[in-house]
Amino acid sequence: MKGKRFTIACLAAAALAASMGVNAGQKKIVLLNGIAGDPMYITMTCGAQDVAKKHGYAFDAQGPQKWDAAMQRPILDSIIASKPAGIIVVPTDDTALTRAMKQAKQDGIKIVLADTSTKDLSFASSFVTSDDAAIGLAAYETLKKLAPQGGSVLSLGAAPGVSTSDGRVAAFRKAVAADPKYKDVGVQYAQTDTTRANQVVSSALQRNPNIVGIFSVDALTADGAAAAVRQAGTANKVQIISVDASPNQVAAVREGTQQGLIAQEPYVIGTQAAEQLIAAIEGKPTKARVDTGTVVITKANVDTPEGKAGAYLSACK
Repeated sequence: MKGKRFTIACLAAAALAASMGVNAGQKKIVLLNGIAGDPMYITMTCGAQDVAKKHGYAFDAQGPQKWDAAMQRPILDSIIASKPAGIIVVPTDDTALTRAMKQAKQDGIKIVLADTSTKDLSFASSFVTSDDAAIGLAAYETLKKLAPQGGSVLSLGAAPGVSTSDGRVAAFRKAVAADPKYKDVGVQYAQTDTTRANQVVSSALQRNPNIVGIFSVDALTADGAAAAVRQAGTANKVQIISVDASPNQVAAVREGTQQGLIAQEPYVIGTQAAEQLIAAIEGKPTKARVDTGTVVITKANVDTPEGKAGAYLSACK
């Protein structure tokens, strides 16, 4: 009789686990970042890790050394093969990882996208991000305050097909085009690489000596742009407005080598992505999209509570 009761209890527990959507009895989630060691993704990792711990889930974070879908794909394949309950993915391309993530869903692994998106969202339980159009508009408004006289403006994107980059640049360029004080000289792509950004900006400054503003969609690109501006001797003329607020960028704002930062809230992106993923794993309702906010940081507020709150982490506390 005891054996029968034990068997019934085991079957009930198994049914409960299945109903909650827990994959193969595991209670582990993994975050696949866009770039390993980048402050944006370190901060996001801290948020996701804190939520995983709160809910009693094991947690791991991985990522490629560069923003490159070819480097990210084998990491994703390895994570899927380990069969976690769910994965938070920052896709470095809007199509390259889709097939693998669809297969993961078919295998019972829940997927949540964070920061960047894909064209096909059918496999994702949720998408957590900041508003790219709002970021682009905030960058334009910041440029207006820093370079009110107007002039030529360059945009620096990551690569065509990166949702965040495309959305931010489109919104920024649309606002610039509507303002007769400014001339849009187009968008160049730096592949989220400091050296490439340096080369791209150096060439652009030679072709367009009237550039007064550069909008960068990420921190590494902004660092390369700032170096190129210094090398060209135009540091007092060109205003660099960048997305993100890494420790290097915040220091650059204090020093005056970068003038404006549109800081996302990567910690919040991480916490919300983990909350949505765990809800999906446990069979609870999820939100198709969660938008987070931004903080504008300039020399005027970099050391205020507002500015400090927007700065990214270099390690989890």
